[in-house]
Amino acid sequence: MNKIIIATAMLFGNFAFAQIPNFEMRMRNVEQKTYQLEQQNMQLQRRVWDLEQYIYHNPPPPTDTMYVCAFEHTSSFRVYMGKSRSKIEAEAIAKNACVSSTVSPQYCALYECSAEDVAGHTCRITHTVNKQDYLGRGKSLTEAKSSARNTCAASTARPQFCDVETLFCD
Repeated sequence: MNKIIIATAMLFGNFAFAQIPNFEMRMRNVEQKTYQLEQQNMQLQRRVWDLEQYIYHNPPPPTDTMYVCAFEHTSSFRVYMGKSRSKIEAEAIAKNACVSSTVSPQYCALYECSAEDVAGHTCRITHTVNKQDYLGRGKSLTEAKSSARNTCAASTARPQFCDVETLFCD
């Protein structure tokens, strides 16, 4: 019986020792991969830190963007504009201009908002009854559109025929 136990132990021992090199090789691979990942992580952390330092010492210049928003009074067909460096503030200025100039503020509706461009814009709108064209210019597309619509509305007794579908801008 002792011989069977010794033989089993030797067989099991040889099997266990045969598995250890494979296990050790796997462990070495895992350790190498872990080391590589740690190195890559340190490189990324270093790059993020460098970028943060660069941004801290070289802040981006402030934007000079001006926003123009327009509210339309859908009953009188007039357009009211507001300008600001903040889109929300430009919208509020336009809305307040519309609401304060009428006895029926429920007809004030946001028309559009856009940022000013250096080149500016020109828009043309056609009155569908008298077939006349009216121009509007502005630093932003919204301002040019609103100017054209207001010019048309102010020049005629029937501003409802200043057809938005004929509004073209460059």
